[in-house]
Amino acid sequence: GKEFIGTGGIVECSGPYKTAEEAKQNCQVVKLPEIIPFNKFFANNISQIKLKSSDEGVKTLAEFFKAGGKLNSFQIVASASKVPAGAVEGDPNAGQWKDNHRYDGAAEGNNDDKSGNLQLTKARAFNLYSQLIALFPELKGLPHTLVAQGSIGDPFDPKVDHADDAKYGQFRRVDFLPN
Repeated sequence: GKEFIGTGGIVECSGPYKTAEEAKQNCQVVKLPEIIPFNKFFANNISQIKLKSSDEGVKTLAEFFKAGGKLNSFQIVASASKVPAGAVEGDPNAGQWKDNHRYDGAAEGNNDDKSGNLQLTKARAFNLYSQLIALFPELKGLPHTLVAQGSIGDPFDPKVDHADDAKYGQFRRVDFLPN
């Protein structure tokens, strides 16, 4: 018969095995979702977060690494709707995101429509990266890219649209993509 060996998400395996069933019984299969979303931790105009071990995406990664999972690389991709970004960290005294260049070198991306969303998405990608590196030493030194997409999605007209309309929510993303 055909022999099966451990590949594709199988972490601990000493095959080859004669059947797929035998491989499943003897191998520990550990998989991550293609995308682990973290956008719910970022409020409007906020880039700073403090992740806890009880947070859903953090638990997913913790279980993966505990089971012996290893990543080759990862990507963090942040995007925003076309609703213009406001005050940095929601603090009117901290200036506007469009004038903040603190994170310019932190993430790839040049979709700058002068709304402040490019700067906000760079900050979010970098701050998620910093939090995950602090929580998971397994990520240190891995090849990675931080991508800031800036404003994407439906146009925003302040005369007609409201910034909190649900149609904009789908474009406010901060995703961890494991490889």
